[in-house]
Amino acid sequence: MSLSATRGGAGLGGIVRYWIAAIITAFVGVGLAQETFTGPAILSRGGVPSPRSGGDLFRIRPYVSFSATYDTGLANVVTDPAGDVPVTDGYGVLGTFGVRGYHTWRRSLLGLDYEGDYRHYPNNPSYSGIDQLLALGYNYQFSRRWTMTLRPAAGTFTRNYYFPTLGGFVDPAFSQFPTYELFDNRTYYLVASGDAAYQHSARLSASFGGEGFVHRRRSSSLAGMTGTRARGDIAYRLTRSTTLGGAYAFNRWEYTKGFGTYNIHTLGVDISHQFARRWELGLLAGAARVESEQLTVVPLDPQVALILGQTTGVEVGHLRTYVPNIAVRISTTGKRSQVSFEYRNGITPGNGVTLASRVNEIRAGFGYTATRYWSLHAWASGSRLKGFQNTAGLQGYVGAGGGVSRRLIESLYLNGGVEWRRYLRTNSSLDRDGVHVSMGLSYSPGEMPLALW
Repeated sequence: MSLSATRGGAGLGGIVRYWIAAIITAFVGVGLAQETFTGPAILSRGGVPSPRSGGDLFRIRPYVSFSATYDTGLANVVTDPAGDVPVTDGYGVLGTFGVRGYHTWRRSLLGLDYEGDYRHYPNNPSYSGIDQLLALGYNYQFSRRWTMTLRPAAGTFTRNYYFPTLGGFVDPAFSQFPTYELFDNRTYYLVASGDAAYQHSARLSASFGGEGFVHRRRSSSLAGMTGTRARGDIAYRLTRSTTLGGAYAFNRWEYTKGFGTYNIHTLGVDISHQFARRWELGLLAGAARVESEQLTVVPLDPQVALILGQTTGVEVGHLRTYVPNIAVRISTTGKRSQVSFEYRNGITPGNGVTLASRVNEIRAGFGYTATRYWSLHAWASGSRLKGFQNTAGLQGYVGAGGGVSRRLIESLYLNGGVEWRRYLRTNSSLDRDGVHVSMGLSYSPGEMPLALW
């Protein structure tokens, strides 16, 4: 989302006024920030590729679809007599309904993505249910120098999303959505973030903001969490296509099960570059300091163990460690095609089994509207989690999928897709394969072929 560039003074007075305004923003919390000048997106601000913020915005568009589905690798938070988690299959029907797109005014832009679906498995009704997602992105330019952005979102699901996207205006990794779930268990989440950006000159800008998020899971065996984040950055546009900046963020995570909190400080350097007209490279490189206090089980001294009649005890353990915080994204967005590649080596709140963790993740996606009648998409992704204080070993997944859409008549489409995921959990029956296959009809008024990804 771009502001008209202003050429503020570069002298001492201009710099002093700039920092006074920045400090006021930080304490008053005017809000929220997306990118404030035309150029490549800045990863520390959660920016999506900037071509989507230009003339290629698509208008708000409703849709509804009905499909036959088949799923394998379904698993809930239960165990059999042998202590293993039973894994089952399910065939059924899937109804999906939603609306997504953008609407613009002279000074503001609203992005909307709502999707709901109902799944029914006749042979496994316990896995039937409704999933819903609502995400909004609102950007308002209230002066030549100030812009604010609001990004609230909420959702619930049982079948974990394979490759989550939010209509092109929110970065899922940036907004702390629960995306590493091991079980097909009901999960609820709420995320609310906002930033304010100040454009000091045509080249120099700063942003400040915050975020709160809540994850809850129906099973009492899985931990929920509450998190807050404060962040700020300053960016300088070196050329028309290159931006350099620095970013800081503070995270605090608290969990519903057990004693302990995590305080995380991250500091990094932002580099973004736009090349070949529509291609963008975003790089965020830095480090995070992770501190926590948790109850830890420790072995007792043999003499104390004889007196107490037990071999272990509990003490408050303190953790302080440093980990890399790296994000890379290469992407392009056009009227007919979208391509993206992302890598992240950082931290995540976990998934209710493993709590605060280091995460290595890679994702790639491709979408193409071939003609007025055909569109297709494909994706691949993988992740690996390692808890800071958990001893359960590594976990994660690898997966891939794709689909195709064919316009039949007017606003009626034939859709089909297949997705595969390999869940990885060392020394566990949860190390399993999951496949999702669907075929059905969709209705959505619009000029371009429907693309539900």
